[in-house]
Amino acid sequence: MKIYLFDDMQNADIGYLLKSIDKMPQQRAAQAQKYIHIHDKAICVLSFMLLKYGLYDMGLQTDNTEFAYKNNGKPYIKNENVFFNISHKDNIIICGLSDYECGVDIEKIKPYKQNMAERICSYDEIKLLLQSDNKEEAFAKIWTVKESYLKYKGIGIAADLQSVKKSIQEENLYIYTQRYKEYVISACLPVKSETEIHKVDFDMIINL
Repeated sequence: MKIYLFDDMQNADIGYLLKSIDKMPQQRAAQAQKYIHIHDKAICVLSFMLLKYGLYDMGLQTDNTEFAYKNNGKPYIKNENVFFNISHKDNIIICGLSDYECGVDIEKIKPYKQNMAERICSYDEIKLLLQSDNKEEAFAKIWTVKESYLKYKGIGIAADLQSVKKSIQEENLYIYTQRYKEYVISACLPVKSETEIHKVDFDMIINL
């Protein structure tokens, strides 16, 4: 699995991104146009460009990319034997590409809140958190693992979060977790996979 990471918003040309909406696939362009704030539109466009860069980097077609949606609403690329998932937090975007179904998530490490942990963590996870020397990062890892699993399955956050770890174990899934600056990145796949993070800057994604 490859995770493409964009963290170059300071060099992004917002005007160029907004003009690029009309060049995107119809479904993706419609999604971008739904956003009211320019920043959100830019993130949507950059997410698509990052996906296109990942496809190009893996030697796959990038012209006329056509999306379709499963019954659970999870998007996939028609006529390509590759799976993708996208997540963003603040100005950082990640796009996971794999030969297998996948889910990715990124979250910022925030101050630890016990009441939040008790709402989403199992008893065993709470025990591990209380024993951790860095509860903030440990909680961010737990949270992103749960989110990556939900995105892998294509189900919403309304799922029983406390039982996610048990589900991951029962389904024998592979979890990848990595810290990046003050963020944590996690990925969920059905098989163990060598996972690499590739940083991509603005010039790289617009100069395919």
